[in-house]
Amino acid sequence: MLTYSARTRILRLGPDSAAFSPLPHFEAWAMDRQDEWLDLQIKPFRPRRTLDQNALWHKLLDMIAKETGNDLETVKSYIKEEYGYKVEFRGRLVPKPSHLYTTADWEALMGPTLALAAEYGIVLQ
Repeated sequence: MLTYSARTRILRLGPDSAAFSPLPHFEAWAMDRQDEWLDLQIKPFRPRRTLDQNALWHKLLDMIAKETGNDLETVKSYIKEEYGYKVEFRGRLVPKPSHLYTTADWEALMGPTLALAAEYGIVLQ
């Protein structure tokens, strides 16, 4: 089943209805689903980490990996396990996937990564 996802703002709110800012391409998506029941999920927008943040983090992880003789994924797993946020899965806390971090959450991973890099004399230019 194909899904539709968009970011919008509430324009008007009534006791039993709401009006949203235009949803790009929604009309075309909904045309074939006029008589179907749909699940609707509405949640606050939280900006994901930026591509620049991601590129910088992976560059640092790669530099640490080369300096320590490990691979990038090992260093990444270590940082996430030791310093990252945790989510519950089957009654156990596991590292939150880094792609779900918001820009505000990002310091939980970047700060310790910078500190670890400094321990090995790695400096970004």
